[in-house]
Formats: sequence, structure tokens, C-alpha cells
Amino acid sequence: MAFGTYDQGSSDRGLSTKLWLGCNPDVIRNDPRHGMFVLDDFTNVTALTADATENGWKFIETTAGRVVEVDDEDYGVIAIGGGDGTDNNGQAMYKSGATITPAAGTTIVVEARVKANTITAGLQAFIGLVDATDDTAIMASGATTPTDLVGFYTPDNTVLTFVGEQGGTAGTITAAHTLAEDTYVKVGFRINGTDDADVYVNGSKIDNNLVAADIPDSTLRLAIANYSEGTDASLLSVDWVAVGVF
Repeated sequence: MAFGTYDQGSSDRGLSTKLWLGCNPDVIRNDPRHGMFVLDDFTNVTALTADATENGWKFIETTAGRVVEVDDEDYGVIAIGGGDGTDNNGQAMYKSGATITPAAGTTIVVEARVKANTITAGLQAFIGLVDATDDTAIMASGATTPTDLVGFYTPDNTVLTFVGEQGGTAGTITAAHTLAEDTYVKVGFRINGTDDADVYVNGSKIDNNLVAADIPDSTLRLAIANYSEGTDASLLSVDWVAVGVF
């Protein structure tokens, strides 16, 4: 995956240059003393069952959910399905073995390329970092549930919203992007120490209202989730996800 190409406004497969500026993954690959970088293109993930772990991902299912590899797209894509028939059906995937704690002097970057295959009244998606000790559902009834998190979620099924939450108190949310059905978008954020965060959509920085009090000071891990609220099933495709600590 190429790095270093100017890509503002683009939803292509490359990392967003401005988001990762000063946090070059190639530097870490060559010298791990500079931090950690993980990019998963999902070329080796197959169907997962509840509480299974594969390629470093732990799969937590509520009911009637599924994670499958999408065979008709190139380069590896996973589809996280929210089941239908019951509120809050679905699942979450947690990246195990790569925990992260925001701290002074540390920069954390997260980015993912995702799309809602179908936009239903019950779409409840999440992409970001959550409490590393919490295996419960990330979304329920249009709200986030972990006490510590930072990332994007869909409180109303179409608008990806950015939020930080520390100790169970959610900070001011920022409407970041309106989803279009079956259309990819790159969403990412950079946590600057314990001070604030920068938010990016398709390589362009957007305004946000996160302050120091909204940034968790606990150990976090990468998470992706999708649930369905009510009778409409939903499907979230993830092309790739990347996290770096510098």
C-alpha cells in the first residue's frame, strides 16, 4: 500500500498522506524503536465463529451475526453483518496483542477504508479504539457502550460520527461523514498525546470538538463492529484498517 501520495478528497486504497504526516509507517518498518505499525488488508481472514481468534482478531458475537470474506472484491475485504429479527444483533472484532495507551509525547493514528453495503434503519457501526478489557457489545440502541473509547460510530444509521469517551462520559460528538450505500470512505483520526485529536475523512481534515477530557487514559485496542437494531439486517465491508503508535 503506497504512502506519500497526495490524496486529499480521495477514497482510494492508499493511506491518507496528511493524516499520517510525521508518522511514516515505513520508518517504523525499518526501525521499531520509533513505535508500532499494523495494517490488516484481510487477505487471510475466513468465516469466524463466536469467541474465535484468527490472524490476531478476536470475534465476539451477540446473536445472528456473521463475519465473512467477500470473494468478489480484490485484495481482501471482510463483511461484518448485523443480524435481523432482534435488537442489537451483530458482532465485534477486537485486535488482540496490540494494546495502546494514549500518553504525553505519543501520537496514535487509526485509519480504515469501509463502506455500508446496505444502509438500513438499524445500521450501528463502529471503527476505532475501545477499552482493552471490555468484551461486551460496542453499540446498543444507537449509542456506544464501553466506558473508554475513541472513534467513529453511526448513532442514526447514516452519519458516521466521531466521539471520545473517558470513564463513561462522552465528549462532544462531531458529525464526520454521511454514508452513501455501497460507497467506500476512508475515516481516520490522530490522537496527539493526551491533548486533542485530529479527524480525517477521505484524506481531508475536518473540524472536531474533542478536548483532553474526552481522550481515554486507559489501555485501548483496535475494534470494528456492526450491529442491527430491529428487523433490518445490515452489512459493513472493511477493505483495510491500520493503526500506528509513534
